[in-house]
Amino acid sequence: MKTIFSLLFFLFISTAVFAQSDAYSIYGIKGGINRVESGKTGVVLGLFGEYALSTNFSLRSETNFSAQEIDIESDNKKQVQAKLNYLNWPILGKFYMNESFSLEGGPQIGFLLSGKSKSLAKNDFKIIEFGLSVGLGYRLLDNIELGLRYNHGLTDITKTKDQINNKVLQLSLAVNL
Repeated sequence: MKTIFSLLFFLFISTAVFAQSDAYSIYGIKGGINRVESGKTGVVLGLFGEYALSTNFSLRSETNFSAQEIDIESDNKKQVQAKLNYLNWPILGKFYMNESFSLEGGPQIGFLLSGKSKSLAKNDFKIIEFGLSVGLGYRLLDNIELGLRYNHGLTDITKTKDQINNKVLQLSLAVNL
């Protein structure tokens, strides 16, 4: 438990420092909904920092809480729901096509905070997940952005014999502070 709190503290501080490291940096909060391939929805809440490298390109770091619900096939071939909570940390390259639209992409690491289902316990899930994120952004106002992102897990999230990857679509609203 001490390790998780240390990790959370490190991620929060790195996002805050990254966001405040230059006059061309912005930071803020975001929130929205997740939708997984089975149609289940969850919430995403987080902090972000963005550092402009040029007028059209920046690096964005986020620390997000992500609630995800997936369907897993149990040993007796029945579909079982699993509720998973992650702390995700994407590092994204963000290309601004113009003042309103942007494209983003990059790696993401996720840390399992909790996981439960009727047939699997938390220790049946792997603690760390690696993935890739791609998305679009649309600036609604100077300090408000609407985002659509797809997160594709590259690693198996369970310790079972079946290969299960997270596949999450996110719709979010970000506010620069």
